[in-house]
Parts: sequence; C-alpha cells; structure tokens
Amino acid sequence: MAEEILGNENLMASLRRIAASKHIANGYILNGPEGSGKKMIAERFAEMIGASKADIVFTEHEKPNLISVDDIRAVNAGIHIRPYDSPYRVYIIDEAEKMNVQAQNALLKTIEEPPSYVVMILLTTNAESFLETILSRCVLLNVQPLPVGLAEEWLIGRGFSEQEARTAAVLSGGAVGRAREMLESETFREMLKAVTDMLSRAGKLSTAELLSFTSEMAKYKTEQQEALDHIRVWFRDVLVYKTEKDTRDLIFRNYIGAVRDMAAHISFEGIERVLREIERAKARVSANVNPELTFELLTMRIREELK
Repeated sequence: MAEEILGNENLMASLRRIAASKHIANGYILNGPEGSGKKMIAERFAEMIGASKADIVFTEHEKPNLISVDDIRAVNAGIHIRPYDSPYRVYIIDEAEKMNVQAQNALLKTIEEPPSYVVMILLTTNAESFLETILSRCVLLNVQPLPVGLAEEWLIGRGFSEQEARTAAVLSGGAVGRAREMLESETFREMLKAVTDMLSRAGKLSTAELLSFTSEMAKYKTEQQEALDHIRVWFRDVLVYKTEKDTRDLIFRNYIGAVRDMAAHISFEGIERVLREIERAKARVSANVNPELTFELLTMRIREELK
C-alpha cells in the first residue's frame, strides 16, 4: 500500500503525528484529484488510529452523480453501533463532493455531536463544494498527485510501455491511480490509438476519413474529455518542437516524425486557433452538446490549419 501513496510523504507524516498524539478529530477531509490515492490514505489513517478492518466503513450511494439526504441518513442511522474491537469506528465517504445541500446538513449534525468513537473522513476532488459549516468542523488535508516524471516511472515499473506511461501520466496530471485505471481499460487504449492515428495523419485525411473518426469518437462516451486532452497535449508538442526544435521535452517522442511534419505545416497562429477550438470542444462535451458535431468541428479546424 505504501507505494500507492508515493508523493504524499509529508501528509503521511502529519497523519502519523496526529495518530500518535491521540487527539483525533471527528471529521477529516481528504481533498485531491481523482486517482491520487485518497481512499488508500484514508484506510491507512484509520489503521494508524487503531481501527480494525471491521470498523472501517465505506459508505455507498444509489445514484451515481448524487449523494442524497437519504444516503446520509443511512450513515447516521449506524453511528450508534459501537466499534467491534477498536477504539474508533471510521466512516469513509467517497466522492463526497456529490452531496447535495440537504445531505451536507444531515451530515453536519453527526459531525457536530458524534459519539466519541466516530471518525468521518470525506474524500473529495473539490472541497470548495462543501458548506462552510462542514469545512469549519473538519480538518482539511490536501492530497497531491505525483510529479508527472515520477508517475511515468511508477507506471513503467508496472509493465506499461514508456509511451503509454508518459501519455497516461500527463493526461492524469500525475494521479497514478487514475493513470493505471486508464491504461487497464481496453476502451481507453482504443481511444488513444484512434486519436493518435488521426493526429499523425491529420493533414492527409480525406473528409470521409475525418467523418469516420468523429463518428468513432462519439462512441467513447466517458473518454471524450481525455481524448480532447490528448489532442491538446499533441499540439503542445507541436508548439514545443516548432519553437525549440528539441525532442527531449516531447510527450509523443515515439511519433516525432508526425510531430515534426505537422510543425512544418502549421503556423504559430494556427496552433493557437486549434488550442482555442479544443477548449471550446471541452466546454461543449461538458455541456452534453452533440459529440460527433463537436469532434467534427475540431478536426475540420485542424485540417484547415494544415493546408
């Protein structure tokens, strides 16, 4: 488990000091990006304060995008169950940013006046979504992703190729849990290949081939933001090469020929226009605008800038 939380040594040292002090708060917030190891850190802290496996409770919620007041009431209903063989019973609420206001208010009552043996740990990607009353009664701890270079090394050490590891480390922002999840997904890897193939031949693709690509992208419903980030990173490489003619800092070093060719056929202004179109595409995908149209507009812009 220790390697899974590599890069948060200072945070782990703080948690060890808290555990040793015996001054345990009733509420903690672990705030950090998806896949940065929050769940494992929460489990490790629970173990530090003496909670057994039987006394570490992961809460569940029925709706994927919402933690409702009923979900929190179900948690509250169990807090009077004393620990089985531990000093503490630890409740870990994952994706806590999905609590609506009513759910947060229901949880607040428990955090304000809990039994002495209850510890609540909220895991979130966005602590700012919590009510101020929740924030003021919990200890806020920030979980950091790994530097991208270390995340790449970590992934290579688990059998992924250098190009795969480098790409996933960048797309995940160094959150190795998320990066590994990406690379273990066949769908995600298919998407990466489709995008890379398109980019490496973008200037030579016919309209029919581009439309075939945009149709394919519409199928990757949960990977579209990563697809757009992939395109953005590619054009970042094109810009770096066009500016410095140096390959050492490129992410797509395995595709240097295609990057070099694109850099020779696009202007700096063209790169800027493509990057703006990528940001518009990301906003459209977030707003559930027709993904096929979104990718069509973007790929047409790319081809236009390469003429």
